[in-house]
Amino acid sequence: MAQRTISSSSSPPPPADWETGFEPRRTDTAPQLPYREFALALDLSPNDPRRYRLLRLPNNMTVVCVSDPHASHAAAALTVNIGFFADPPDSLGLAHFLEHMLLKGSRKYPRENEFSDYMATNSGEYNASTNENSTCYYFHCDNSALEGGLDRLAQLFIDPLMDADCTDRELNAVHSEFVGGRQDDGRRSHAVLRAVVSPEHRLARFGVGNNDTLRAARQPSEIRSEMLRFYHTYYSADLMKLVIVGNHPVDVLAEWAVHMFSPVESKGDTRPDLPVHPFGPEELGRVLRYESLGNLHAVRLMFAIPETKSSYVADPYGYISSLLGRKDGGSLFAYLRAQGLAVGVGAYIYDGDYDGFNVFVIHITATPAGIPRYAEIVRAVFAYIQMLTRAGPQQWYHDELKTMRDIDYRFFNQSLARDWRDVILTGIHNEYLRPEHIIYGNMAAFGFYPSLISEALAHLVPSNYTLVIQAKSHPDVQCESEETFYGIKYDIRDMSSRLTTELVVDNDLLAQFHMPSPNAYLPDNLELLSKPDQPSETPAISEPTLLKMDDALELWFKRDDQFFDPRATVKFSIAQPKITQSVRYRILLTLFAWCFADYIGSQFYDGTCAGLDPQVFIDDSKIVVSVSGYSDKLADYLLAILGRLRRYRASPSEFDAWKTYLLDLYTNVDHTDALNQAGEYENVLNESPSWHYSVFSRELETVTLDEMHAFIDHAFDQTFIQMLTAGNLSETNVLAIAQAVQETLGYSPLPVHLRNPLLYHQFTTGYYVLQIPHPDEDFDENCIVSQIQCHTGADMTLWCILVLLSDILFDPFFDQLRTKEQLGYVVSIEKQRFAQTKCAIMLKVQGKSNPMYLALRIDHFLHAFRQKLIEYDETKLELKRQSLVETWKEKCKSISEETDRFWASIEPGEYDFEYRDVMIDAVVKITKDDLLKYWDTYISPETSLHYTRIDYQTWSSATPMPPPETMHTYPTAIVALHAYLLQAGIDQVSISEISAIVSNAATMADVNADTLLADIQTLGLFGLGNNISVEAVLEPGSKGRTALDMALYEARMPTEYRSTECTKYETIGMQQLPNGSWLIENVDAFKSTQPLGGQNIPTRRLLPKYL
Repeated sequence: MAQRTISSSSSPPPPADWETGFEPRRTDTAPQLPYREFALALDLSPNDPRRYRLLRLPNNMTVVCVSDPHASHAAAALTVNIGFFADPPDSLGLAHFLEHMLLKGSRKYPRENEFSDYMATNSGEYNASTNENSTCYYFHCDNSALEGGLDRLAQLFIDPLMDADCTDRELNAVHSEFVGGRQDDGRRSHAVLRAVVSPEHRLARFGVGNNDTLRAARQPSEIRSEMLRFYHTYYSADLMKLVIVGNHPVDVLAEWAVHMFSPVESKGDTRPDLPVHPFGPEELGRVLRYESLGNLHAVRLMFAIPETKSSYVADPYGYISSLLGRKDGGSLFAYLRAQGLAVGVGAYIYDGDYDGFNVFVIHITATPAGIPRYAEIVRAVFAYIQMLTRAGPQQWYHDELKTMRDIDYRFFNQSLARDWRDVILTGIHNEYLRPEHIIYGNMAAFGFYPSLISEALAHLVPSNYTLVIQAKSHPDVQCESEETFYGIKYDIRDMSSRLTTELVVDNDLLAQFHMPSPNAYLPDNLELLSKPDQPSETPAISEPTLLKMDDALELWFKRDDQFFDPRATVKFSIAQPKITQSVRYRILLTLFAWCFADYIGSQFYDGTCAGLDPQVFIDDSKIVVSVSGYSDKLADYLLAILGRLRRYRASPSEFDAWKTYLLDLYTNVDHTDALNQAGEYENVLNESPSWHYSVFSRELETVTLDEMHAFIDHAFDQTFIQMLTAGNLSETNVLAIAQAVQETLGYSPLPVHLRNPLLYHQFTTGYYVLQIPHPDEDFDENCIVSQIQCHTGADMTLWCILVLLSDILFDPFFDQLRTKEQLGYVVSIEKQRFAQTKCAIMLKVQGKSNPMYLALRIDHFLHAFRQKLIEYDETKLELKRQSLVETWKEKCKSISEETDRFWASIEPGEYDFEYRDVMIDAVVKITKDDLLKYWDTYISPETSLHYTRIDYQTWSSATPMPPPETMHTYPTAIVALHAYLLQAGIDQVSISEISAIVSNAATMADVNADTLLADIQTLGLFGLGNNISVEAVLEPGSKGRTALDMALYEARMPTEYRSTECTKYETIGMQQLPNGSWLIENVDAFKSTQPLGGQNIPTRRLLPKYL
């Protein structure tokens, strides 16, 4: 399809044969439509219980039908091999805009929200995404709703409406999505590459789209017309792949696919040509430096390589990547880390979906010291590549990789329907992919092709790369150029020939690198202790068994009796009560965990390559250690790691590298979005002990290596271990592992009253407001997170009501605040359970509007929703109930998933392994009256006697945060209106004048927003000297008019919130706002007034099998 400028010594093979093996068929149901079915064998894992059908429709659409009898939910996706690369140069973002518009109804299902309402009613979700080469539309829902979901999806491609009334809103949504990503360093890293690739290549184009590229002084109708032309030009059934997963018979899925999707129009191969490689001769040999927002340090070598799809069976770059990413002795990472230059190394194909070209990336996560010494990093990279080239492709190493692929293929983990759908979608547009490989790709066909590996290495040479350096600042270079859309500062210039054509590898440097040794941790024994075709000596059990319990150890075991998988998991927590006593202790243990995790990642890297996954991290008041993977050598691997735990000593360079890395992580939180800023304070306010990330950062700055070692020397002297083992292990194995862990750590017991677990605050009745100034002055979006505290977490029936209510609330909340009012791209509802202490519902909005305005819009929605709840259709309610039942019936798909589910009951001390059954029993009995009673008791401020709410408001620098005295003096709606006017550029009128105008109008019954607006215009208070029209700012339907309406309404019917702790709050300097809410000005002081919940109470009597 494309003319290649990066040549290969051997031409790629022709595209795969998608004719041979396909036999003609007709549907069983009328009308009997023709299609073709792949009649040969698909390559499938022997342990895969699903049934598959591969089809070609008359319009050349490819369909994969998957029947999974155990799937409690269904999923589907249709992906089109058209994306940003097809955008016209004068309408960048058009493919993305089309993605938004296509979902807005069809001729058969004309309602704009038809798809979203159908999904919401049937426990489903839908979405879409656009990238350079493809656009994917996907959903998941109840199995019973799959047929309807597929028909609605098909009609979007047969006869979509793309209604003109939606155009302006969806253009705003695209722009909001762009704005939300402007401060994301990941997106910025991708965007800045446009500066270094060939301007003739479509990769140099901006794909997300925004108001500048899409509106461009055009009317919405013109943009819509161009979007329709784009759709009719490029969206062809020939480029579409459909994947369907559900518990229906595969014949039924095939019938649905043929009948519903055959009418999609075939237009042939409409993909645009890509005539050049993005890295041509003029783009190679240059160095691009750019400034990140956060303290990020990276050095990337980007090599121009040919297309990679045709070699998917050989996967030569996968072979090379596995070696470049190693962490053991003789590796690139080991050398760079020892020199203090890097904390991570990775290598990857930039995007496996590209046609006709690709880019191979070697990514070095550098230390700050590594940035000015980037030349040393580059020389080390090429020395390592030279070592690989001299060694040549190694059959034995390939065989190790193949051994693990073969084992993983044989014992491939099951997954949820939507996850398996996404697995199949990976690489589905590869024209070289053979039909028999459509499910598992190259897992079963990975072959050794030394010539292709050598050819790939030949592209990784100093004359064929561009260097990209990321840092917050570049000491010796001024980044004076600016990327157009994200405002990224960068500098680009030619590299020194000493790093390109004249680069010479020093022999001493070359001697630092060597191939790895054979892997001793590769599993040899894959025998299953429980076999599906043999009766077990013990009956199957649905929960773990408590084997031992005392002040030193709590040991749980669940043998595998349903997955028949040779994997296992050992997970345990080591109590660290000291870290709840001070932030200093917490940061010392956190830093140790990072250093030790890095140490075992390099010293025990072979285990990782053999499918063993070690984890070490801090969780509440504990350090958690886990190893999961193939059981054969798991115990030996775990004990080898633990043997180093107490004896580990970080080197000064390791300590400095990870201390700096952690400091950067904390600093980088400053540059996260408004919702994340609110979330940080949400954790601090609800949990004790808990500290803000800025406190961690300040404390970490003064920590020393000797102090960390001194702390760790005694951290395990007295402790308590809580352990869960599961999988392909025997009880004898488990008892031996537990005993060995105890002996290896050599600790004394820790009684329960000394363990100091994490606790949660149960806020006293009242409405509280916490204002948070965003620390990043360049971030221009605000947010509101309204946390409404409900009942205690111990009542599972009430929790089920909250879950059901949240599910009912979500879609209308999203529709009203995002779709209709366009308050922001991120609008969501979440429910929270803080163990047995409390439950809460969280309403979140992030956008340009000021947080006071957002809070009032949430109030308005909640006030109006009670009537909608009264009118809620009983049939829809039953569908919601059954959808939750099906979700909670979902069985675990793997040992690791089962372990995580059990650990979630064990770790907090509840041991409620049957909680899903309890919730199923409860939710089927919930009536509309139950929902209304719950609403009135907890969520409605008008009726709740104990209404308890905290608003976390993040204010950007673009929206001046009102000072406390303003908040204390004026009603919330007046403050919101004034803030809106300031945002709109109207600063001639003071808040006191606004308050007087509105208060006066409120006393007159015949005055409404229209007459009030006329009075404001007559007074001439707005728009003086700044060319801003008051009519435009406060026109009907605008946010300004809504703010004016709310101010007038509140002046006439002021809301007053109850509070039970007025005297207590006044003693810590808090002041009450006019509506009865309280402004939190000191977080620690406020927390000191709030009661703490107690430890969780076990839901069962704990009787160990062995004393």
